[in-house]
Amino acid sequence: MVEIDHHDRNILRVLQTDGKIGNQELAEKVNLSNSPCWRRVKKLEEAKVIDGYVAMLNPKRLDLSAMAYVHIALLDHTQQTIEMLDDFVALQEQIVECSSITGPNDYVLKIIEKDTESLLCKSYCDWALSVHQRQTLFYARKNTPRHCLSKPSRPFIWNTLKHGVARFLR
Repeated sequence: MVEIDHHDRNILRVLQTDGKIGNQELAEKVNLSNSPCWRRVKKLEEAKVIDGYVAMLNPKRLDLSAMAYVHIALLDHTQQTIEMLDDFVALQEQIVECSSITGPNDYVLKIIEKDTESLLCKSYCDWALSVHQRQTLFYARKNTPRHCLSKPSRPFIWNTLKHGVARFLR
């Protein structure tokens, strides 16, 4: 367990909005001097509280403005099937998220494409089936196309947690 105090929370909050910020500017924003701020960031990185830094891409600038959610139901729940689904999802650039869900389906895939025509032409329900026809692992139950990204995914924001939550598992 890693203890997270208010200074650490402030550092995490700032880094989530600007992962490229320099240590001096970060230290100023969180009211610490440079060395303690740097040590805290290193401690958070070593403890894997900070698991890496990424660039947030703008899908519209990449001409990707349509999105669909496809609900997936596995035909069986063996480790092999789950691993094959993981491999399949990893190879599909259009699939930007895959989440395990409760209910009659097992997973929901978030798929981003150029436009709704691309989504509808591919009919991701059929696409999911045809890709794995030789090894039927799952079937898609629902295809919900959206015309645009109304609220793109954002990184987990520390502000959403109550201040009482101050520990993370390694």
